[in-house]
Amino acid sequence: MKQLELILKTFHEYEFKEGLDDLFYLCGNFLKEIDPKVKLEYGQDVSFFKVLKILLESGDISLFHNLNGEDPSRDGELLLGSPQEQIEQLQQVWIGSFAIHQMDQKNNYLGWYFLIHCPYALAHKLYDEDGKFVRWLYTD
Repeated sequence: MKQLELILKTFHEYEFKEGLDDLFYLCGNFLKEIDPKVKLEYGQDVSFFKVLKILLESGDISLFHNLNGEDPSRDGELLLGSPQEQIEQLQQVWIGSFAIHQMDQKNNYLGWYFLIHCPYALAHKLYDEDGKFVRWLYTD
C-alpha cells in the first residue's frame, strides 16, 4: 500500500479524530509502526499537506479557528474558502516538522506546536444513523 493511501485508511479506520496533531504524527515515522513495509514516498510535511487536502476536499472535514489565534472571538469558527485556501492559511503559520519535533523534545512530547501555537484545528462532520448531517465536531 502506498503512503498516502495508508495514512487515509488509518485515519478513517481508527478514527484519528483528535485533531491536526494526530494527522501530522500519522504522516511521519509512526506510519512505519503501522506497516513496516510501507515506502515513505514523501517527507512528513509534504504527506501531511497532501492528505489534509484530500480530507478537506471530501467535505467531511474543515479547519476551524481555535484559541491559539490572534482573535479569540473567532474560536470555533470554520474557515471559509476552498480546501486550497484553507491549506494556504495553515501554511502561513506552519513552522515545519523539524521545528515541531524540536518543540516536542523540549516540552516532553506534548504536541506543543498544536497546543500553543497553531491557530487552527480540525472539525469533522457528524452524521446520524440515516446518513444525515447532524453537526460539526470540533477537536483541538
